[in-house]
Amino acid sequence: MNRRPLKLPFALALACGFVAHADEPLFEPDRVFVRLQPGASIASINATYGTTVRPGDSIPSRNMYLLDLPEGASESTFVDLLAADSRVLRSDFNFYTIDGNPNGTTRRMYLSVPPADYDSDATPGVVGVPAAWTQSTGAGAIVAVLDTGVDSSHPLLAGRVLSGFNFLTNTTGTLETLQNVDTSLNGEFDELYGHGTLVAGLVTRLAPDSRVLPVTVMDSDGMATIFRLSQGLFYAVDRGAHVANVSMGMETDPQLLREVISEVEAAGLIVVASAGNRANNNPDYPAGASNVGLLAITATNDADQRAAFSNYGTWVSLSAPGVDIVSPVPGGGYGIASGTSLSAPLVAGGAALVRSICPLVSSEQIDAILRTRSTPIDSINPGFEGQLGTGRLNVAAAVGVGAPPLTCDCDRNNDRRVTLHDAYLLALQPVDANGDGVANSQDATDLKNWLRRGEPRQLLTRP
Repeated sequence: MNRRPLKLPFALALACGFVAHADEPLFEPDRVFVRLQPGASIASINATYGTTVRPGDSIPSRNMYLLDLPEGASESTFVDLLAADSRVLRSDFNFYTIDGNPNGTTRRMYLSVPPADYDSDATPGVVGVPAAWTQSTGAGAIVAVLDTGVDSSHPLLAGRVLSGFNFLTNTTGTLETLQNVDTSLNGEFDELYGHGTLVAGLVTRLAPDSRVLPVTVMDSDGMATIFRLSQGLFYAVDRGAHVANVSMGMETDPQLLREVISEVEAAGLIVVASAGNRANNNPDYPAGASNVGLLAITATNDADQRAAFSNYGTWVSLSAPGVDIVSPVPGGGYGIASGTSLSAPLVAGGAALVRSICPLVSSEQIDAILRTRSTPIDSINPGFEGQLGTGRLNVAAAVGVGAPPLTCDCDRNNDRRVTLHDAYLLALQPVDANGDGVANSQDATDLKNWLRRGEPRQLLTRP
Protein backbone atom coordinates (compact mmCIF):
# COMPACT_ATOMS: atom_id res chain seq x y z
CA MET A 1 0.00 0.00 0.00
CA ASN A 2 1.24 3.47 -0.77
CA ARG A 3 1.26 5.65 2.32
CA ARG A 4 3.23 8.76 3.10
CA PRO A 5 5.97 8.22 5.72
CA LEU A 6 4.64 8.63 9.24
CA LYS A 7 6.66 10.75 11.63
CA LEU A 8 5.21 9.65 14.95
CA PRO A 9 4.47 6.18 16.37
CA PHE A 10 0.98 4.83 16.78
CA ALA A 11 -1.29 5.70 19.68
CA LEU A 12 -4.67 5.23 18.10
CA ALA A 13 -7.57 2.96 18.93
CA LEU A 14 -9.62 0.71 16.74
CA ALA A 15 -13.37 0.78 16.40
CA CYS A 16 -13.04 -2.63 14.74
CA GLY A 17 -9.85 -4.70 14.56
CA PHE A 18 -6.53 -4.80 16.40
CA VAL A 19 -4.81 -1.95 18.22
CA ALA A 20 -1.30 -0.53 18.47
CA HIS A 21 0.07 1.41 21.40
CA ALA A 22 2.91 3.87 21.74
CA ASP A 23 3.78 7.11 23.43
CA GLU A 24 2.51 9.76 21.06
CA PRO A 25 -0.38 10.22 18.62
CA LEU A 26 0.00 9.98 14.89
CA PHE A 27 -0.54 12.99 12.63
CA GLU A 28 -0.29 13.77 8.95
CA PRO A 29 3.25 14.93 8.12
CA ASP A 30 4.04 18.30 6.55
CA ARG A 31 0.55 19.71 7.17
CA VAL A 32 -1.25 21.74 9.86
CA PHE A 33 -4.97 22.26 10.52
CA VAL A 34 -5.96 25.88 11.26
CA ARG A 35 -9.07 27.89 11.98
CA LEU A 36 -8.84 31.60 11.31
CA GLN A 37 -10.48 34.46 13.15
CA PRO A 38 -13.63 35.90 11.53
CA GLY A 39 -12.58 38.17 8.68
CA ALA A 40 -9.02 36.85 8.50
CA SER A 41 -7.70 35.90 5.06
CA ILE A 42 -6.08 32.59 4.24
CA ALA A 43 -4.23 34.36 1.44
CA SER A 44 -2.53 36.62 3.98
CA ILE A 45 -1.58 33.62 6.12
CA ASN A 46 -0.06 31.86 3.11
CA ALA A 47 1.82 34.99 2.13
CA THR A 48 3.26 35.34 5.62
CA TYR A 49 4.36 31.77 6.16
CA GLY A 50 4.90 30.34 2.69
CA THR A 51 2.11 27.79 3.21
CA THR A 52 -0.33 26.58 0.55
CA VAL A 53 -3.81 25.06 0.48
CA ARG A 54 -4.66 22.30 -1.97
CA PRO A 55 -8.05 22.14 -3.71
CA GLY A 56 -10.50 20.42 -1.41
CA ASP A 57 -8.50 21.19 1.72
CA SER A 58 -10.62 24.04 3.00
CA ILE A 59 -13.93 24.63 4.74
CA PRO A 60 -14.37 28.29 3.77
CA SER A 61 -17.76 28.68 5.44
CA ARG A 62 -16.11 27.88 8.78
CA ASN A 63 -12.74 29.54 8.02
CA MET A 64 -10.91 26.20 8.38
CA TYR A 65 -7.94 25.15 6.25
CA LEU A 66 -5.41 22.36 5.93
CA LEU A 67 -2.06 24.00 5.24
CA ASP A 68 0.83 22.44 3.34
CA LEU A 69 4.01 23.57 5.09
CA PRO A 70 7.19 24.78 3.38
CA GLU A 71 9.66 21.99 2.65
CA GLY A 72 11.59 20.93 5.75
CA ALA A 73 9.34 22.82 8.16
CA SER A 74 8.55 21.35 11.57
CA GLU A 75 4.88 20.66 12.22
CA SER A 76 5.18 21.40 15.95
CA THR A 77 7.00 24.67 15.29
CA PHE A 78 4.29 25.76 12.86
CA VAL A 79 1.46 24.81 15.23
CA ASP A 80 2.99 27.08 17.88
CA LEU A 81 3.86 29.82 15.40
CA LEU A 82 0.32 29.99 14.01
CA ALA A 83 -1.24 29.81 17.46
CA ALA A 84 0.60 33.02 18.35
CA ASP A 85 -0.73 34.82 15.25
CA SER A 86 -3.65 37.14 16.06
CA ARG A 87 -5.35 36.12 12.78
CA VAL A 88 -5.52 32.48 13.88
CA LEU A 89 -8.23 31.25 16.21
CA ARG A 90 -6.68 27.79 16.65
CA SER A 91 -4.02 25.58 15.09
CA ASP A 92 -3.22 21.91 15.56
CA PHE A 93 -1.71 18.80 14.02
CA ASN A 94 -3.94 16.98 11.56
CA PHE A 95 -4.27 13.88 13.74
CA TYR A 96 -5.08 10.51 12.22
CA THR A 97 -7.79 8.17 13.32
CA ILE A 98 -6.74 4.58 12.71
CA ASP A 99 -9.29 1.78 12.63
CA GLY A 100 -7.56 -0.85 10.54
CA ASN A 101 -4.72 -3.26 11.26
CA PRO A 102 -1.74 -1.15 12.46
CA ASN A 103 0.74 -3.76 11.24
CA GLY A 104 -0.16 -2.98 7.64
CA THR A 105 -1.41 -6.49 6.83
CA THR A 106 -4.83 -7.33 5.52
CA ARG A 107 -7.51 -8.89 7.66
CA ARG A 108 -11.13 -8.84 6.70
CA MET A 109 -13.19 -7.19 9.43
CA TYR A 110 -16.16 -9.49 8.89
CA LEU A 111 -16.96 -13.09 8.03
CA SER A 112 -19.45 -13.76 5.26
CA VAL A 113 -22.68 -15.46 6.37
CA PRO A 114 -25.82 -16.66 4.57
CA PRO A 115 -28.95 -14.43 4.40
CA ALA A 116 -30.68 -16.68 6.93
CA ASP A 117 -28.23 -15.49 9.59
CA TYR A 118 -29.38 -11.92 9.01
CA ASP A 119 -33.01 -12.92 9.43
CA SER A 120 -32.29 -14.79 12.67
CA ASP A 121 -30.04 -12.14 14.24
CA ALA A 122 -31.45 -11.37 17.70
CA THR A 123 -30.18 -7.78 17.78
CA PRO A 124 -33.39 -6.01 16.67
CA GLY A 125 -35.41 -7.82 19.32
CA VAL A 126 -32.88 -7.06 22.04
CA VAL A 127 -33.22 -3.30 21.53
CA GLY A 128 -37.01 -3.34 21.07
CA VAL A 129 -37.28 -2.72 17.34
CA PRO A 130 -40.55 -4.50 16.48
CA ALA A 131 -42.50 -2.58 19.12
CA ALA A 132 -40.81 0.70 18.21
CA TRP A 133 -42.05 0.41 14.62
CA THR A 134 -45.63 0.80 15.82
CA GLN A 135 -44.74 4.42 16.55
CA SER A 136 -41.93 5.32 14.14
CA THR A 137 -39.89 3.87 11.31
CA GLY A 138 -37.66 6.93 10.99
CA ALA A 139 -39.47 8.53 8.05
CA GLY A 140 -38.05 11.94 7.21
CA ALA A 141 -34.87 11.44 9.20
CA ILE A 142 -31.47 11.62 7.47
CA VAL A 143 -28.50 9.80 9.00
CA ALA A 144 -25.03 10.73 7.77
CA VAL A 145 -22.64 7.76 7.82
CA LEU A 146 -19.10 9.15 8.06
CA ASP A 147 -17.12 6.12 7.02
CA THR A 148 -15.55 4.23 4.11
CA GLY A 149 -18.51 4.62 1.74
CA VAL A 150 -21.69 2.61 1.25
CA ASP A 151 -22.75 -0.01 -1.28
CA SER A 152 -26.03 1.66 -2.20
CA SER A 153 -26.81 -1.13 -4.67
CA HIS A 154 -27.24 -3.73 -1.91
CA PRO A 155 -30.85 -4.98 -1.95
CA LEU A 156 -31.38 -3.90 1.67
CA LEU A 157 -29.99 -0.41 1.01
CA ALA A 158 -31.30 0.29 -2.49
CA GLY A 159 -33.54 3.35 -2.44
CA ARG A 160 -32.45 4.28 1.07
CA VAL A 161 -29.13 5.98 0.26
CA LEU A 162 -28.88 9.60 -0.81
CA SER A 163 -26.17 11.10 -2.99
CA GLY A 164 -23.28 12.03 -0.71
CA PHE A 165 -19.66 13.12 -0.97
CA ASN A 166 -16.21 11.56 -0.84
CA PHE A 167 -13.72 13.84 0.93
CA LEU A 168 -10.81 11.55 0.05
CA THR A 169 -11.28 12.07 -3.68
CA ASN A 170 -13.34 15.30 -3.60
CA THR A 171 -16.00 13.67 -5.74
CA THR A 172 -19.51 12.33 -5.26
CA GLY A 173 -18.19 8.77 -5.59
CA THR A 174 -19.18 7.15 -2.29
CA LEU A 175 -20.00 3.67 -3.61
CA GLU A 176 -18.08 1.03 -1.64
CA THR A 177 -16.87 -1.60 -4.09
CA LEU A 178 -13.79 -3.78 -4.51
CA GLN A 179 -12.66 -1.50 -7.34
CA ASN A 180 -12.06 1.23 -4.77
CA VAL A 181 -9.67 -0.67 -2.48
CA ASP A 182 -6.15 -2.05 -2.56
CA THR A 183 -6.13 -5.76 -3.41
CA SER A 184 -2.37 -6.10 -3.89
CA LEU A 185 -1.52 -7.82 -0.59
CA ASN A 186 -1.91 -11.59 -0.43
CA GLY A 187 -4.90 -11.46 -2.73
CA GLU A 188 -6.97 -10.00 0.10
CA PHE A 189 -8.82 -6.71 0.20
CA ASP A 190 -8.14 -4.08 2.83
CA GLU A 191 -9.22 -4.85 6.38
CA LEU A 192 -11.81 -2.06 6.68
CA TYR A 193 -13.42 -2.74 3.32
CA GLY A 194 -17.14 -3.11 4.02
CA HIS A 195 -17.09 -1.09 7.24
CA GLY A 196 -19.33 1.71 5.94
CA THR A 197 -21.84 -0.68 4.38
CA LEU A 198 -22.12 -2.67 7.62
CA VAL A 199 -22.74 0.57 9.53
CA ALA A 200 -25.32 1.87 7.06
CA GLY A 201 -27.14 -1.46 7.13
CA LEU A 202 -27.53 -1.26 10.91
CA VAL A 203 -28.91 2.28 10.71
CA THR A 204 -31.61 1.21 8.27
CA ARG A 205 -32.27 -2.01 10.17
CA LEU A 206 -33.49 0.11 13.06
CA ALA A 207 -34.96 2.97 11.03
CA PRO A 208 -36.01 1.46 7.66
CA ASP A 209 -37.71 4.61 6.40
CA SER A 210 -34.81 6.90 7.23
CA ARG A 211 -32.32 7.86 4.55
CA VAL A 212 -28.55 7.32 4.71
CA LEU A 213 -26.26 10.16 3.62
CA PRO A 214 -22.89 8.54 2.75
CA VAL A 215 -19.90 10.73 3.62
CA THR A 216 -16.54 9.10 2.85
CA VAL A 217 -13.88 10.34 5.26
CA MET A 218 -12.04 7.07 6.01
CA ASP A 219 -10.08 4.90 3.58
CA SER A 220 -10.28 1.12 3.35
CA ASP A 221 -7.22 0.82 5.61
CA GLY A 222 -9.25 2.50 8.36
CA MET A 223 -7.46 5.83 8.23
CA ALA A 224 -9.10 9.25 8.51
CA THR A 225 -7.95 12.63 9.81
CA ILE A 226 -9.60 15.19 12.05
CA PHE A 227 -9.75 17.61 9.11
CA ARG A 228 -11.66 15.10 6.96
CA LEU A 229 -13.90 14.29 9.91
CA SER A 230 -14.60 18.00 10.39
CA GLN A 231 -15.40 18.35 6.69
CA GLY A 232 -17.80 15.44 6.97
CA LEU A 233 -19.60 16.77 10.04
CA PHE A 234 -20.12 20.22 8.54
CA TYR A 235 -21.22 18.66 5.26
CA ALA A 236 -23.80 16.59 7.14
CA VAL A 237 -25.20 19.69 8.83
CA ASP A 238 -25.30 21.65 5.59
CA ARG A 239 -27.10 18.79 3.81
CA GLY A 240 -29.81 18.73 6.46
CA ALA A 241 -28.81 15.50 8.22
CA HIS A 242 -30.36 14.91 11.62
CA VAL A 243 -27.89 12.27 12.89
CA ALA A 244 -24.23 11.53 12.14
CA ASN A 245 -22.57 8.21 12.92
CA VAL A 246 -18.81 8.20 13.57
CA SER A 247 -17.50 4.65 14.03
CA MET A 248 -13.81 5.44 14.39
CA GLY A 249 -11.47 6.67 17.09
CA MET A 250 -8.09 7.82 18.35
CA GLU A 251 -6.49 8.33 21.74
CA THR A 252 -5.65 12.01 21.36
CA ASP A 253 -8.24 14.72 22.10
CA PRO A 254 -7.94 17.59 19.59
CA GLN A 255 -9.57 20.82 20.75
CA LEU A 256 -10.41 21.72 17.16
CA LEU A 257 -12.50 18.57 16.80
CA ARG A 258 -14.26 19.27 20.09
CA GLU A 259 -15.22 22.70 18.79
CA VAL A 260 -16.54 21.24 15.54
CA ILE A 261 -18.68 18.73 17.44
CA SER A 262 -20.05 21.47 19.71
CA GLU A 263 -21.01 23.55 16.68
CA VAL A 264 -22.78 20.80 14.77
CA GLU A 265 -24.63 19.61 17.89
CA ALA A 266 -25.80 23.18 18.52
CA ALA A 267 -27.00 23.27 14.90
CA GLY A 268 -29.21 20.25 15.57
CA LEU A 269 -27.02 17.34 14.41
CA ILE A 270 -27.03 14.33 16.77
CA VAL A 271 -23.49 12.89 16.74
CA VAL A 272 -23.06 9.23 17.72
CA ALA A 273 -19.54 7.82 18.16
CA SER A 274 -18.10 4.38 18.97
CA ALA A 275 -16.29 4.08 22.32
CA GLY A 276 -13.44 1.87 21.05
CA ASN A 277 -12.22 -1.69 21.52
CA ARG A 278 -9.21 -1.47 23.81
CA ALA A 279 -10.94 -3.06 26.82
CA ASN A 280 -10.04 -0.24 29.22
CA ASN A 281 -11.53 2.97 30.58
CA ASN A 282 -9.30 5.39 28.68
CA PRO A 283 -11.45 7.50 26.36
CA ASP A 284 -11.26 7.13 22.62
CA TYR A 285 -12.03 10.29 20.67
CA PRO A 286 -14.29 11.74 19.45
CA ALA A 287 -16.40 9.53 21.75
CA GLY A 288 -14.46 10.76 24.78
CA ALA A 289 -15.77 14.26 24.07
CA SER A 290 -19.24 13.25 25.25
CA ASN A 291 -19.26 16.25 27.56
CA VAL A 292 -19.65 18.52 24.52
CA GLY A 293 -22.87 16.82 23.45
CA LEU A 294 -22.24 13.68 21.43
CA LEU A 295 -23.34 10.16 22.40
CA ALA A 296 -20.46 7.77 23.21
CA ILE A 297 -21.51 4.15 22.69
CA THR A 298 -19.97 1.01 24.17
CA ALA A 299 -20.77 -2.61 23.30
CA THR A 300 -22.74 -5.36 25.04
CA ASN A 301 -23.73 -8.89 24.11
CA ASP A 302 -27.24 -10.33 23.75
CA ALA A 303 -27.40 -10.85 27.52
CA ASP A 304 -26.66 -7.15 28.22
CA GLN A 305 -23.20 -7.97 29.54
CA ARG A 306 -20.29 -5.74 28.62
CA ALA A 307 -18.39 -7.03 25.58
CA ALA A 308 -14.93 -8.12 26.71
CA PHE A 309 -13.22 -5.96 24.06
CA SER A 310 -15.21 -2.82 24.70
CA ASN A 311 -13.99 0.40 26.28
CA TYR A 312 -15.92 1.68 29.27
CA GLY A 313 -15.93 4.63 31.64
CA THR A 314 -17.93 7.45 33.13
CA TRP A 315 -17.64 9.25 29.79
CA VAL A 316 -19.79 6.59 28.05
CA SER A 317 -23.38 7.65 27.24
CA LEU A 318 -25.13 4.40 26.29
CA SER A 319 -24.56 0.73 25.56
CA ALA A 320 -25.82 -1.22 22.56
CA PRO A 321 -25.26 -4.72 21.16
CA GLY A 322 -21.89 -5.14 19.46
CA VAL A 323 -21.07 -8.87 19.54
CA ASP A 324 -21.65 -11.08 16.46
CA ILE A 325 -23.80 -8.53 14.66
CA VAL A 326 -25.05 -9.39 11.16
CA SER A 327 -25.45 -6.66 8.56
CA PRO A 328 -25.23 -6.10 4.79
CA VAL A 329 -21.78 -6.03 3.15
CA PRO A 330 -20.72 -4.87 -0.32
CA GLY A 331 -21.70 -7.06 -3.22
CA GLY A 332 -25.17 -7.97 -1.99
CA GLY A 333 -24.10 -10.33 0.77
CA TYR A 334 -24.08 -10.37 4.58
CA GLY A 335 -21.35 -10.36 7.14
CA ILE A 336 -20.94 -10.94 10.87
CA ALA A 337 -18.61 -8.79 12.96
CA SER A 338 -18.07 -7.46 16.48
CA GLY A 339 -17.02 -4.06 17.79
CA THR A 340 -18.26 -0.76 19.11
CA SER A 341 -18.29 0.32 15.45
CA LEU A 342 -21.47 -1.74 15.21
CA SER A 343 -23.01 -0.57 18.48
CA ALA A 344 -22.93 3.10 17.47
CA PRO A 345 -25.12 2.84 14.32
CA LEU A 346 -27.81 1.03 16.30
CA VAL A 347 -28.03 4.12 18.49
CA ALA A 348 -27.89 6.35 15.40
CA GLY A 349 -30.87 4.43 14.01
CA GLY A 350 -32.65 4.84 17.35
CA ALA A 351 -32.00 8.58 17.21
CA ALA A 352 -33.59 8.65 13.74
CA LEU A 353 -36.72 6.96 15.13
CA VAL A 354 -37.05 9.61 17.83
CA ARG A 355 -36.22 12.52 15.54
CA SER A 356 -38.98 11.41 13.16
CA ILE A 357 -41.49 11.82 15.99
CA CYS A 358 -39.91 14.93 17.51
CA PRO A 359 -38.82 17.20 14.66
CA LEU A 360 -38.71 20.42 16.68
CA VAL A 361 -36.55 19.59 19.70
CA SER A 362 -32.79 20.02 20.05
CA SER A 363 -30.14 17.35 19.55
CA GLU A 364 -29.46 17.55 23.28
CA GLN A 365 -33.08 16.63 24.01
CA ILE A 366 -33.00 13.67 21.63
CA ASP A 367 -29.82 12.50 23.36
CA ALA A 368 -31.56 12.78 26.73
CA ILE A 369 -34.58 10.78 25.54
CA LEU A 370 -32.34 7.92 24.40
CA ARG A 371 -30.33 7.95 27.63
CA THR A 372 -33.16 8.29 30.16
CA ARG A 373 -35.31 5.65 28.44
CA SER A 374 -32.55 3.06 28.16
CA THR A 375 -32.65 -0.28 30.00
CA PRO A 376 -30.47 -0.30 33.17
CA ILE A 377 -27.76 -2.97 33.05
CA ASP A 378 -25.46 -2.08 35.97
CA SER A 379 -26.82 -4.90 38.14
CA ILE A 380 -25.65 -7.57 35.68
CA ASN A 381 -22.27 -5.92 35.11
CA PRO A 382 -20.62 -5.92 38.55
CA GLY A 383 -17.46 -3.85 38.63
CA PHE A 384 -18.63 -1.66 35.75
CA GLU A 385 -21.42 0.23 37.48
CA GLY A 386 -21.75 3.74 36.07
CA GLN A 387 -19.26 2.98 33.28
CA LEU A 388 -21.58 1.61 30.59
CA GLY A 389 -23.69 4.73 30.21
CA THR A 390 -27.22 5.06 31.50
CA GLY A 391 -28.06 1.60 30.17
CA ARG A 392 -28.60 -0.45 27.02
CA LEU A 393 -30.42 1.14 24.11
CA ASN A 394 -34.19 0.56 24.23
CA VAL A 395 -35.79 2.09 21.15
CA ALA A 396 -39.30 0.93 22.08
CA ALA A 397 -39.20 2.93 25.30
CA ALA A 398 -37.49 5.81 23.50
CA VAL A 399 -40.47 6.28 21.17
CA GLY A 400 -43.02 5.87 23.96
CA VAL A 401 -43.93 2.17 23.90
CA GLY A 402 -44.49 0.93 27.47
CA ALA A 403 -43.27 4.29 28.72
CA PRO A 404 -44.65 7.82 29.02
CA PRO A 405 -45.60 9.15 25.58
CA LEU A 406 -43.35 11.71 23.95
CA THR A 407 -44.85 15.16 24.42
CA CYS A 408 -42.72 16.37 21.51
CA ASP A 409 -44.81 14.27 19.08
CA CYS A 410 -46.28 16.60 16.44
CA ASP A 411 -48.76 14.10 15.01
CA ARG A 412 -51.60 15.42 17.15
CA ASN A 413 -54.45 13.63 15.32
CA ASN A 414 -52.57 10.30 15.11
CA ASP A 415 -53.06 9.90 11.37
CA ARG A 416 -49.33 9.13 10.94
CA ARG A 417 -48.72 12.37 9.04
CA VAL A 418 -47.73 15.84 10.17
CA THR A 419 -49.65 18.61 8.42
CA LEU A 420 -51.00 22.09 9.11
CA HIS A 421 -54.02 20.41 10.67
CA ASP A 422 -51.71 19.16 13.44
CA ALA A 423 -50.46 22.71 13.93
CA TYR A 424 -54.08 23.86 14.28
CA LEU A 425 -54.75 21.18 16.91
CA LEU A 426 -51.53 22.08 18.68
CA ALA A 427 -52.70 25.69 18.90
CA LEU A 428 -56.02 24.58 20.42
CA GLN A 429 -54.39 22.27 22.95
CA PRO A 430 -50.69 23.10 23.35
CA VAL A 431 -48.08 20.54 24.37
CA ASP A 432 -44.36 21.17 24.66
CA ALA A 433 -43.59 20.01 21.11
CA ASN A 434 -40.51 22.20 20.74
CA GLY A 435 -38.93 21.15 24.01
CA ASP A 436 -38.55 24.62 25.50
CA GLY A 437 -40.22 23.54 28.74
CA VAL A 438 -43.45 25.45 28.10
CA ALA A 439 -46.64 24.39 26.33
CA ASN A 440 -47.90 27.53 24.57
CA SER A 441 -48.68 29.05 21.18
CA GLN A 442 -44.99 29.00 20.23
CA ASP A 443 -45.20 25.23 19.73
CA ALA A 444 -47.81 25.63 17.00
CA THR A 445 -45.85 28.49 15.44
CA ASP A 446 -42.65 26.43 15.37
CA LEU A 447 -44.50 23.53 13.75
CA LYS A 448 -45.92 25.81 11.05
CA ASN A 449 -42.47 27.19 10.34
CA TRP A 450 -41.01 23.69 10.18
CA LEU A 451 -43.67 22.58 7.70
CA ARG A 452 -43.08 25.65 5.54
CA ARG A 453 -39.40 24.74 5.25
CA GLY A 454 -40.53 21.65 3.39
CA GLU A 455 -38.71 19.07 5.50
CA PRO A 456 -40.00 15.63 4.41
CA ARG A 457 -41.74 13.78 7.18
CA GLN A 458 -44.51 11.21 7.21
CA LEU A 459 -44.79 8.49 9.85
CA LEU A 460 -45.34 5.11 8.23
CA THR A 461 -45.46 1.62 9.67
CA ARG A 462 -43.19 -0.96 8.10
CA PRO A 463 -45.07 -2.98 5.43
